Amino acid sequence: MRKIYQTCKINEIQQGTIINGCIAEKYSKKKVFGIIITPRCDIENEKVPTIHYLPIVSFEDWIKEDFKEIFYNRTRKNIHGNIKSQCSAFGLSESIIDTLSQEQVIEIINSSSQMKTKQKISLTSTVKDYRCILNKTNVTELYQKYNTIGKQIITDLYGNNIGNFYVLESWDVSDTKSDYVIVLLRDVRRITFPIGKKIAKGLEKDDLIETDWLNNDLDQNVSDNFYYPLATLSSPYMEHLIQSFFHNFGRIGIENLGRDVTDLLFEQTKVTM
Repeated sequence: MRKIYQTCKINEIQQGTIINGCIAEKYSKKKVFGIIITPRCDIENEKVPTIHYLPIVSFEDWIKEDFKEIFYNRTRKNIHGNIKSQCSAFGLSESIIDTLSQEQVIEIINSSSQMKTKQKISLTSTVKDYRCILNKTNVTELYQKYNTIGKQIITDLYGNNIGNFYVLESWDVSDTKSDYVIVLLRDVRRITFPIGKKIAKGLEKDDLIETDWLNNDLDQNVSDNFYYPLATLSSPYMEHLIQSFFHNFGRIGIENLGRDVTDLLFEQTKVTM
C-alpha cells in the first residue's frame, strides 16, 4: 500500500486531518470518520467560524449501501436496454416493458411468431430479472448473474471515476475494520471552529452541551465517548482529493452548439481537404 498518511501533531487540526465520531447520510448506524477540507491557512489564522469535513466510511459498509444502489441502477438500465433491443429485433413494441405487467409482456413474447423457443425463454428470463431489479428482490442471484456490472463499478471506483466517491487506503485497519475506506464527496458536514480546536486536543463527549449538538455534525454514540484526530492525509494526496471534490461542484454546463453546426463544420472539412 501507498504511504499516504502522517501522524497528527499534538493539538493541531488542519486540512487533511481525519477525526472520529462523524456522521453521514445513510450511515446513521455505522462507524463514520471525517476528513477536514477547510484550507489550512483559514484554520491557522482563525478566519472561519466553521470547519468542514467529508465523511469517510469503510469499504464494507459502502458495499452494503451505495454500491448496492449503483448496482441496481446500472443493472436496471442494462436490462431495460437489452429488452428494448430484443423487442425491436423481433417486431415487438419497445414500450411493452414500461407499460404492461410482467405477465402481459411474457404472454406477448410467447405468442410471437418471429422468435424461436430458446429466444423466448431467454427474453422471458430477462424480463423477470428486470422486475426483480425494480422491486430489489433476489439480490444475490442477480449479482451473480450480472457480476460484470459489479466488477465495472469497482474498477470505476478504484480509478476514481465515480464522481460521488473517492477511495483511500485505511490509516489503521483496527480503526476502520477494512483495508480501504471511501470518502463521500457530496456529503459536506461541519463542526464549529471552537469544537474543532477542542477535538484537536481530544474532546470528551460529556463536555458538549445541547447547543453543541445542534451546531456540530457529530455522532452522539461515538465510541469511547471521545472525539480526537487519528491521522493526516499527506500532500499531494490531499490536493488530489480536493480536486475530485471540487469537480462535483465546480462544473459549469452550457448549451451545445447544436447538431446543425456539427454538420456544417463537417461539410467544411470536405471542402478544405
